Amino acid sequence: MRVCLQCNSEYVDDPEHCRECGAETVTAEEADFQRELRDRLATEELIVVKELDGPVDEAILARVFEDNGVVFTIRGGDRGGHLPGITHGAGSWGQLLVPEDQVEAAQRLIKAYDESVIVEDED
Repeated sequence: MRVCLQCNSEYVDDPEHCRECGAETVTAEEADFQRELRDRLATEELIVVKELDGPVDEAILARVFEDNGVVFTIRGGDRGGHLPGITHGAGSWGQLLVPEDQVEAAQRLIKAYDESVIVEDED
């Protein structure tokens, strides 16, 4: 069975896209996980762990966090604005936020990312 997270339509024939709204469908298990995650991010206090420099920063760190199971959301940037009350952070591309119990894991991943970024010499 597949579920649309946009309009909550359910399908037994497993289409990849919702016939009602066109959004991508997910398995029932993934839908449950995504709903729990959305509820958690909407109700818990979130901590800013990084000011994002641009869309590349955002895309790479989002992938790293997803691959490592770190719960996060982005305020501003391309992915931002999907949670109530979250808007673009002033002075940066966006902000990477995590629940308090994810801060240590997030900081480890960010440190590894920051150490791996090659900075070109401006001379």
